[in-house]
Amino acid sequence: EMLLKKHSLEILFSQKFSLRDSLRRLVQTLLSEQAEKTFQVLLQQKKITLSKKDVWHVPSEMTLLHPQQEPFKKHLFDRCDDLNGEEMSLSKQIDNCDEVEWWLRNVVQDPDGFFIQGYRSSRFYPDFIVRTKKGAWWVLEYKGADRLGSIDTSYKEQIGQIWASICGKGHAFRLVTAENMPNVIEDICSHLT
Repeated sequence: EMLLKKHSLEILFSQKFSLRDSLRRLVQTLLSEQAEKTFQVLLQQKKITLSKKDVWHVPSEMTLLHPQQEPFKKHLFDRCDDLNGEEMSLSKQIDNCDEVEWWLRNVVQDPDGFFIQGYRSSRFYPDFIVRTKKGAWWVLEYKGADRLGSIDTSYKEQIGQIWASICGKGHAFRLVTAENMPNVIEDICSHLT
């Protein structure tokens, strides 16, 4: 009704697809904002917990879409999925850490992949899972400089930190960048969690 007061029916009809798309974006934005607010309220009320239904188990096998040719000593399987140059650097450092029992390059969308469910409808599959000899779990998400500061990166870091907090002692989440990679590796190799 408000649109009809400002624009003729003919103009509105000619812009129907633009109007539809704008309304779809507006509804999606409002739903996302409400989901985040509800999530935060439930988190404060300590009603956000780990799912008993979706408990992750270390897989006995994993389908690799783009197997990495480089072999690793401590990767859970004889090969891992594709890595970019910076992820390869991180992988080699994890692999060379004496305190690491094993590590896994998580496969996105794999039914056996580890994921964290936040307030968005899509699941977050962190890049790496590291298990230390002392039993600590490190979940790592690598981001290149071009991704830092994005809404998606901030969301993943927030949800990862919440996951680690809910899990408690012996669980850590880190957003890894080229700049903080040496510190993260040092923390893993020094038993810090």
